[in-house]
Amino acid sequence: MKQKEITAYFCDHCNKLYQRQHACITHEKRCSKNPDNDRLCWNCMHCSIKYEEFWQDGYSGDDPGTVKVFHCSKLDTFVYPPKVEYSHQGPYDFDYNIPMKNECEHFDNVDNLDITEMWDRIFLND
Repeated sequence: MKQKEITAYFCDHCNKLYQRQHACITHEKRCSKNPDNDRLCWNCMHCSIKYEEFWQDGYSGDDPGTVKVFHCSKLDTFVYPPKVEYSHQGPYDFDYNIPMKNECEHFDNVDNLDITEMWDRIFLND
């Protein structure tokens, strides 16, 4: 039996294990449990999910792909989370596409909605 000692790297936020330091650093930037990635948009009633057609470079098909994006109805713009910002692809190139904000003057907490409005927001994308 062979035995080797290795160095392991753990995410500071979710304790995921990595053998390579750069992989752990990259993961920590976009980890969903990283408090730096917590955005107001997640709990804002103006943020909804939309499905948009997207033509990707190098795609040779006849039909565009469909991508799930976040939309701020108050700013009338697409917003993208930190996870997308730190991914290798970067944000999708839509006309109005900005990163989610840490602070926003238009923030309106979802907790202020009643159950019917919440149901409509989730399932009807209003």
